[in-house]
Amino acid sequence: MRGRLAPAVLMVALVAAACGPSISGPNQPAAPDQVTPDDAVRAAGARAAARAFVQAYADTTSGGSAALGRLAGTDRLRAWVHWLGVQNDQFPGTISGSVEADEIGPAAPFAVSSVPGSETILRQVDVQATVTFSLRPTTGTAVSETRSLDGPMRLIFDENDGSWKVLDFTRDGVPFSRSFEIVKHATATLGGTAVTIDSFVSVPYWEFFLRVTSDGPAGLTRSGAELVNASGRRVASANDITSSLQDVSAGSPVEGIVTFPIQPNADGLTLRLRLHGLNGVEAFAFVLSGIIHPIPVTTASPSPSTSAS
Repeated sequence: MRGRLAPAVLMVALVAAACGPSISGPNQPAAPDQVTPDDAVRAAGARAAARAFVQAYADTTSGGSAALGRLAGTDRLRAWVHWLGVQNDQFPGTISGSVEADEIGPAAPFAVSSVPGSETILRQVDVQATVTFSLRPTTGTAVSETRSLDGPMRLIFDENDGSWKVLDFTRDGVPFSRSFEIVKHATATLGGTAVTIDSFVSVPYWEFFLRVTSDGPAGLTRSGAELVNASGRRVASANDITSSLQDVSAGSPVEGIVTFPIQPNADGLTLRLRLHGLNGVEAFAFVLSGIIHPIPVTTASPSPSTSAS
């Protein structure tokens, strides 16, 4: 019998191979006379987890993000679930989500070429699903946003608890692993205030997920958040910032989000944040080339208000 695969080794290989050529498959499903009872049970489990993920995504607006978090199989997905919760909690109004379509296809094995036997615990499921979020702000007009989850969803079997967890999924035609990233080494400190870019989303608009700590009251206005080019010229102003960043109290870190229109790329761009505090205005600058890796686009477009993502 094949020994158990080391989860840590497999996860490192999966992250390194994400969207790359070293992941093979998915393989064609085995012919009916080749499917073992264990294969059938695992396929059913993977399909059930895919369906549960779609529903949990819609339910984050009302039931919280715990169910979605339990289905997340990577640090990247867990970070996204966390910030999705922050985003929903800080929306100025109410949000409801519903699954408008939900077709879950077969679960086919795939493999990481550098990890022999990985196909035993990896499955790719063809998902055809649509989630609609209804946003009702306290002021302004109610709107709806639709997210298409049509495309492959990749899952891994967690041998520790016997459950399937999601490694990657498709949203609005783009693999999640390409649109969301955890940002490394992006903290700036001025006086008694520190700002960290924790994570970043590049489609359908740019979102920076920030943590701010200050030893005194501070605040960021929408006009104080901008993208500037190498010459210092503003190329985009923030479309929205969450209320938490507008009034930062002294003490514990505050989490918030700044949203910009999508940009063609990050080359030559700097994120500039001017926070007002006891010592006046403190300008934080983050050179973006090298710390974020957005999906290149041909044109920039406006972004909606910060909402369900």
